[in-house]
Amino acid sequence: MFVFFLQIQFAEQKQEFNKRPSKIGRRSLSRSISQSSTDSYSSAASYTDSSDDETSPRDKQQKNSKGNGDFCIKNIKQADFGRREIEIAEQEMPALMALRKRAQGEKPLAGAKVVGCTHITAQTAVLMETLSALGAQCRWAACNIYSTQNEVAAALAEGGFSVFAWKGESEDDFWWCIDRCVNVEGWQPNMILDDGGDLTHWIYKKYPNMFKKIKGIVEESVTGVHRLYQLSKAGKLCVPAMNVNDSVTKQKFDNLYCCRESILDGLKRTTDVMFGGKQVVVCGYGEVGKGCCAALKAMGSIVYVTEIDPICALQACMDGFRLVKLNEVIRQVDIVITCTGNKNVVMREHLDRMKNGCIVCNMGHSNTEIDVASLRTPELTWERVRSQVDHVIWPDGKRIVLLAEGRLLNLSCSTVPTFVLSITATTQALALIELYNAPEGRYKQDVYLLPKKMDEYVASLHLPTFDAHLTELSDEQAKYLGLNKNGPFKPNYYSRSSPPDRYAEEVNRSDRAKMQAEDMEVPFINNLNDNGDRQRPKGKDVFKDQQKESETSMESPNLEFEYGDTDTLTAELSELYSYTEEPEFALNRDYFEEDFRSHAGGRRWTELTVDEQRVYVMRLLDALEVTDRDKRLKVARAILYLAQGVFDECDTEGDVLHWSRHNIFLLYDMGIFTALLELLSMEIDNNQACSSAVRKPAISLADSTELRVLLSIMYLMVETIRVQTEDDRPEWRAAREAFKTELGSPLYSGEPFALLLFTMVTKFCSMNAPHFPMKKVLLLLWKTLLFTLGGFQELQEMKVRCRERLNLPPLPEDSIKVVRAMRAASPPASAMELIEQQQQQKRGRRSRRPLVKQDSLDTYNERDPFKNDDARDEEDDPEDTDSGIEGEVDPLDRDVIIQPPPPPPPLKPPTERVNFPKGLPWAPKVREKDIEHFLETSRNKFIGFTLGNDTETLVGLPRPIHESVKTLKQHKYVSIAEVQIKREEELQQCPLTLGEEEVEETPAEILYVGMLPNLSQYVIALLKLLLAAAPTSKAKTDSINILADVLPEEMPITVLQSMKLGIDVNRHKEIIVKAISALLLLLLKHFKLNHIYQVPPVFSPPFFSSSLLSFSFSFHF
Repeated sequence: MFVFFLQIQFAEQKQEFNKRPSKIGRRSLSRSISQSSTDSYSSAASYTDSSDDETSPRDKQQKNSKGNGDFCIKNIKQADFGRREIEIAEQEMPALMALRKRAQGEKPLAGAKVVGCTHITAQTAVLMETLSALGAQCRWAACNIYSTQNEVAAALAEGGFSVFAWKGESEDDFWWCIDRCVNVEGWQPNMILDDGGDLTHWIYKKYPNMFKKIKGIVEESVTGVHRLYQLSKAGKLCVPAMNVNDSVTKQKFDNLYCCRESILDGLKRTTDVMFGGKQVVVCGYGEVGKGCCAALKAMGSIVYVTEIDPICALQACMDGFRLVKLNEVIRQVDIVITCTGNKNVVMREHLDRMKNGCIVCNMGHSNTEIDVASLRTPELTWERVRSQVDHVIWPDGKRIVLLAEGRLLNLSCSTVPTFVLSITATTQALALIELYNAPEGRYKQDVYLLPKKMDEYVASLHLPTFDAHLTELSDEQAKYLGLNKNGPFKPNYYSRSSPPDRYAEEVNRSDRAKMQAEDMEVPFINNLNDNGDRQRPKGKDVFKDQQKESETSMESPNLEFEYGDTDTLTAELSELYSYTEEPEFALNRDYFEEDFRSHAGGRRWTELTVDEQRVYVMRLLDALEVTDRDKRLKVARAILYLAQGVFDECDTEGDVLHWSRHNIFLLYDMGIFTALLELLSMEIDNNQACSSAVRKPAISLADSTELRVLLSIMYLMVETIRVQTEDDRPEWRAAREAFKTELGSPLYSGEPFALLLFTMVTKFCSMNAPHFPMKKVLLLLWKTLLFTLGGFQELQEMKVRCRERLNLPPLPEDSIKVVRAMRAASPPASAMELIEQQQQQKRGRRSRRPLVKQDSLDTYNERDPFKNDDARDEEDDPEDTDSGIEGEVDPLDRDVIIQPPPPPPPLKPPTERVNFPKGLPWAPKVREKDIEHFLETSRNKFIGFTLGNDTETLVGLPRPIHESVKTLKQHKYVSIAEVQIKREEELQQCPLTLGEEEVEETPAEILYVGMLPNLSQYVIALLKLLLAAAPTSKAKTDSINILADVLPEEMPITVLQSMKLGIDVNRHKEIIVKAISALLLLLLKHFKLNHIYQVPPVFSPPFFSSSLLSFSFSFHF
């Protein structure tokens, strides 16, 4: 059984779907509408009213002109009128028509089976026909019982769409129509387009197995999105979902401009009121409130605003509106409009105090804002004036005008601008295309926002309607702003200028953290006291709440990744490619098959014996020596296809990885890597290509084709051979060690292979070779160093061996385990924690606990030999008992430093384990210099003279100093660097006696010797690339173009191409940051271990450490 949304009650089904109520029963049910079905747009215009024909559409047998009867609507004869409505709507929906024209040839939704539940209006009909033109099959139901245009539904049914909706449905009809859309023999939906969450709820409740084939959900309403977030939080969301409601195009245009026009239309149609001079109070100044206030102010009304959010309140004041409480103006206003999305905004006490003839209406997403239920009492009389207009009359004769019974005004009483709905409908179509075409694994079972590139694309499709002409950035301007000339121009966190309409129920703190992580503004409901006044929390309470949020949130305490040298092999191999290179996979295959067919006849590569494969690889190796660049490139592509695992001959991903590994070891054994290295050196020294790239105004992927092919093969070989598996054959293990030695040795022109790649980096950063594909170079360089020098596990083992060789005690803990147990986030968890740290620094204390004697703060909890048991028990801090960290190793055993003057009482046996303070995941380490410095300071203070480096003599010093020295010596730690520095000093003092130091030729030593002449230039070049790729809000001056190997020759012209390029660019930068961060950490760690003096000053400035750490934790690797 599926348990649906927490703390949300849905309308219970009072009747079975195979039973139908009487006509009278249906009419009575039609007055009760589910709250979830009244939170978006609709149209009240219809050629025929639902009351014209008393026969229920469910009792009719109707067919269209083609004999198809898979629909249920009011009257199929109204199809011609509906077609004219749709044609009129098409004129005001330019983006959908442009999308239909541009993508109709590609058919991006071919095979998609979309089931939808939205308002069935002429605008929705244009959307449905667009989806059909793009290849989708559609079945549709209405999300609101009043919003369906019957003639439009008839036109859709005549056009072959399966539509189940009519105006004036009962609640039973509402759920029956949804069930008919979903439950059909031989048709299984794989996409959901929902408005309000009713369709999603129904499938979860009745047909949960359908989600096995559904690829995603697109939701456009506030309520539906809220429910999806609750599902995601509860871990019950089975498929990815796209939040259209909080996209910029939806919030800024649908809510603001739509309501700005429809508020006047709704009031005029229902009351014929004149707005000039009327006093109006608008509750809420979100996007909807802004639109309403602007329209009413333009018509000459005096507008007041109520608001709980200080930011929105300040906006209202600066827009020229007076901010008041509702109680202050309720007696004098002529019109009350609610648009908060909250509940109980206008209560019975407000309604009782209103003036005679006051108009009350709601523009929020549900009918909970006005307490209509309190008006249904015996003493009040209801009088229906016209459709959706009621007079509520008090016993004294006073009456108010209630519109649409407190439901959404423009939904029930007017129409909405088609042009605005075009923006929302286009966004929905693009979201469906994205979810349907997304590769498996891109979107997890969570709720996502549309990328800003897509929002900008939707906006650009509507600009030609206004004959608008966009200004284009010049290259210099784009470089100054740090933007791509083609967008996106807004950062991912950009959403809108003010909070959206608030949900009817308060979103808990975990939901807010979740939504903030998804780049959406979080609705916030302030507590109200009995008088309706907002209770302002104190400053400390705000920070405490923030701290609790960071502690209780599922998202913020720890980032979800494991510490390691690399990701999985599949993930690391996939980072080599981009969407822009996708067509080249087919080129690699075609060139291979063209050559292989002439060699092997009709057989496949996987059918050859190993000897036959060797013969063919030898043939490719000979062909690499031709002078014709084009022929040489074709041969290199054929080799790349082999390294990629002859994917066209494989059925599964496992088969591809198997043949890729087999082929790569075969290629290495036949000497392909050495041949590729020679070709790479030729390409690096190709001055003609470099000078041509320098002269080009814009460099694209085509300028680095040869280099990319060569680097791809070499990366695949290095990464695949580097990763050792249990199934490797003995000859593969031997080849792996030989390849590792070969890469780390100066066998390539007297230099290690990594040095050649470093040369490419500096040449690129000096702008002498702007066409070099930096992402592939950096990935190959990173994996080469990781292979030859070793990762952090090898580094730990080398450190242990080095300490043993220097006769140093073993490490007190495993640093890798310590790092893995630490928090992933380096900044403070909350603002309160940061403030506390600053206050502690100012006050000169280390904790918030009250000051206690030193004895109770001893980290090893030893009994004090100078105090009796009673005194110790009184002074012990209960919080410090059992404060040790489990699993810590024993420190070095030290002799007792001092002897007590009188015979001390018998002591307990010394403890076997030293307890460290709470919160420290590592063992404390104290250097010899720290102890000397501490004693020097203490002697100067208490005695007045110093004893140099003597750390044993403690005569004349107070007892707490003795205890402190004892504690420091227990945690004394001698590092390898100290031994190396001491050895260097001895060599400098006695060069003749000690002779020249013997240096072991390790891979780190060989690399350091090769890098030493240009070490600073190498590191600075890496930092320049890191700065160019890292996300920042500041303008980047003199930044270099790192996108040369991701930008295509021709810029995208379709939405799919634009989306892919946007993903490529962001992913490209993240991979560069990842590779450079790993490179710098490897160099720093290995050079420091090899010899402390090999860490030059270029690694030391604060800029290096801070930038490296911040960039490393900016991305989830």
